Amino acid sequence: MSLPHPDAAESAAPSSRVEPDLTGWLGGHSLMRRQFGLLAEAAGEVAADDAARIEALEDHLAFMHRRLDWHHHHEDADVFPALRAGDDALADLIDDLEQDHARLEELLVVTGDREVALPRRASALRDLSRELGAHLDREETEAVPAIRRIIPAAAWALGDQQFLDELGADRATTLTWMASHLPPEARADFLARLPLPARELYRTVWRPQHLQKVRLMYGAEVASTA
Repeated sequence: MSLPHPDAAESAAPSSRVEPDLTGWLGGHSLMRRQFGLLAEAAGEVAADDAARIEALEDHLAFMHRRLDWHHHHEDADVFPALRAGDDALADLIDDLEQDHARLEELLVVTGDREVALPRRASALRDLSRELGAHLDREETEAVPAIRRIIPAAAWALGDQQFLDELGADRATTLTWMASHLPPEARADFLARLPLPARELYRTVWRPQHLQKVRLMYGAEVASTA
C-alpha cells in the first residue's frame, strides 16, 4: 500500500485539514523502545540453565523483530516516499532515517541468531536498544511534525488498517502488547475500538497470559506496571 501524493490527497483548506492519528504508530515506538531495552537487560542477566525463561525471551525477541521489521517496511515503502514527495527539504532527514534502518537491520540479524546463546547476544541487544532509541527520538522530533503537515488523515488510517490486516498469527499478541504501552485514556479508547469478542478475549485470556509471560521474562516488578 502506497500513500497518495500529497498534492492529490486532500482538497480541503489548510484550516480545515484533519491531522493523521498517530496514536498507534507512536504506541509502537513506545513498545519497541521499552521492550528492546528490557530484552537487552534480561539477556545479560538470565542464567544459562533457566530454560523456561530463555525460551520465553527468545520467543518475545522474535516477535519484537517481526514488529520492527514491519514498522520499518511501512516507513520505507509508504511514509518516507510521501514525505519526500511533499517537501524537498526533508530529503536529508529521510536519507539519514533510511540509513538508520539499514544499520538496525544488521543488528536485527545479529541479535536474532539463535545459534548464539542469548547471553552472548546481550551486547548486540544493548547496541540495538541504544541505536533504535536514538532513531525513534529523531523520528518523533523531526519526522512527526512533517507527517502531521503532509500526510492526510485518511491515508494514514489506511496504513493503520493494513497493519491490522497483516498481523496474522501475531494479532492477539500485538494488540495486547500495544495496549500495555498506551496511556490509560488511550488504552481505553484503543480497546473500545476492538470488536466485542476481541475485548472479551483480551480481558479473560490475552491479558492474563501476557502478564504471566511478563513475570517470567522480567519479574514481578515489571509485571506490576504492564
